[in-house]
Amino acid sequence: MASLTKRFQTRFQSVRLQPPENEALAAFLARRWGAPITITRQIAEGAKGNVRAAMADLEMWFG
Repeated sequence: MASLTKRFQTRFQSVRLQPPENEALAAFLARRWGAPITITRQIAEGAKGNVRAAMADLEMWFG
């Protein structure tokens, strides 16, 4: 934000998001892609809240 000129700083708002809980991420992956919950729990635990990494790991699991 500091690198933006004042003109643009007033147009943006910084929002800090917390990573999802492992169980919520696992449930999302299982529901959205139909993967077994046991697998998505392992993936979510390894991803440590990184949704993009979890989705990539699930894609690799599907092969």
